[in-house]
Amino acid sequence: MIHSWSHSRALDFQKCKFMAWLKYDQKIPEPPRPLPPGKTEHANDRGTRIHTSCEEFIIGKSKTLCAEACRHFEAQITLLRVLFAEKKVSVEGEWAVNRDWDTVPWNGRWVEAPGAKPQKTLKKLPDYGSVTDVFKVGTKVYTWEPSWLRLKLDAIVFHSDTHATVIDFKSGKKFGNEIKHGEQLQLYQLVSFLRFPKLERVDAELWYIDQNEVTKVSFTRAQGLKFKPNFNRVGNEITSCTDFTPRPNFFSCQFCGSGPWEGGTGHCKVGVKR
Repeated sequence: MIHSWSHSRALDFQKCKFMAWLKYDQKIPEPPRPLPPGKTEHANDRGTRIHTSCEEFIIGKSKTLCAEACRHFEAQITLLRVLFAEKKVSVEGEWAVNRDWDTVPWNGRWVEAPGAKPQKTLKKLPDYGSVTDVFKVGTKVYTWEPSWLRLKLDAIVFHSDTHATVIDFKSGKKFGNEIKHGEQLQLYQLVSFLRFPKLERVDAELWYIDQNEVTKVSFTRAQGLKFKPNFNRVGNEITSCTDFTPRPNFFSCQFCGSGPWEGGTGHCKVGVKR
């Protein structure tokens, strides 16, 4: 089963449940891909490099910002650096919640399991566990509860106790991605309201680094919390699924490395290529 979900995992799950199962439950690594013609790096590697540069510049670890971010967003990111020094900005936050939407550690936590049969008795619980672990420490029995939803926020700016702006840097294109990017903003603002109970307004922004564009949506607390039932449904569907039947189609399969073609891992026997 897939025990934890995120926005990107939800997108993979929608494309093909079998692909998501291979990646997030079986942990099957995808094979190396050839570079696109005329490119020196893959899009995801480029995105990681740009995000890392922005983060290190904002927190003061680096004095320079990558050329891509400087082209259109140097002033805005420099302001984030100033606000970070004033402790008004948090970057690369690793946020996680359980099924009750309570804040939990990124990887999960140990919870008491009265009545469960322990596998062994320990003097101290390890830092991390797996869903099958049941340990006894002293007179109590514990099992490992993985985090249910994970979000990695590029930046959040606190204007006051009641007003914040969440920001996600986008190195890809905007056109054609409006729906999934909009859903990402909805999820980020929802978890912001739940994580910080005093917030009454959240501005959610996407900064399209290459295109000098910003998408901004503002939410009141009442508006933001209305998205919770939908994301609850999405998360429960992913984390309770036991039928990972492949969904072969030209669009999803062309980006998958698990198919039966040359260069694929062969884990999927029904993938299709153009």
